[in-house]
Amino acid sequence: MQRSRFLRATAAAVATSLALLAACALPSLGRGPGQLDTSGDSATRPIVQVREYSASSMVSVIGWTSDEPAYGLRAYLRRHGGELVGDYRRGDHRLYMSTTLVRYMGGFDHVRVPNKGLALSGRGLDDYACFHGDRCSPVQTIWVAIPDSVLRLNRDSLVVTFHPRTAHDWSITLRRELIDPYLGAVDSVAATLHEVARR
Repeated sequence: MQRSRFLRATAAAVATSLALLAACALPSLGRGPGQLDTSGDSATRPIVQVREYSASSMVSVIGWTSDEPAYGLRAYLRRHGGELVGDYRRGDHRLYMSTTLVRYMGGFDHVRVPNKGLALSGRGLDDYACFHGDRCSPVQTIWVAIPDSVLRLNRDSLVVTFHPRTAHDWSITLRRELIDPYLGAVDSVAATLHEVARR
């Protein structure tokens, strides 16, 4: 498997960059990941990567911020058609957290965003966490399913609260500065895959 070059772009150029990546490389979206660094303070800058391998039936979009690499958002889209595939329900995104973070914070029994409970959707290993340059996502993670509508309809940053059985509640905040470019990348990849499937 060949490591791809990284694509760098501002938030305004996310859709353009993905369209160029797709135009040059489809029907496989590329020979590895694309990375889109949005503008802003380097300490809090969102990192959005498109991870794609020719042998896989899925294309993954993953995003996190430089100052909080222990958690982020991830989506899996079917290579044929661009459908968003969730772990728990079709169309869900994955909030992933490092197992170290969850253990340090006291674990959790259930999890909520305002006015809605979320489902634990799994855990796993990412063998390619550091394959994409010097920006690593966690290797061992725990996943919570977040419906697409929760990310899109919430206009502000999204606070996710975890309720352990015995310890105090704890929370993480998914900032709009991450959510917006992440969703932009998901939409661009989905549109490209859908268009290719129609050819």
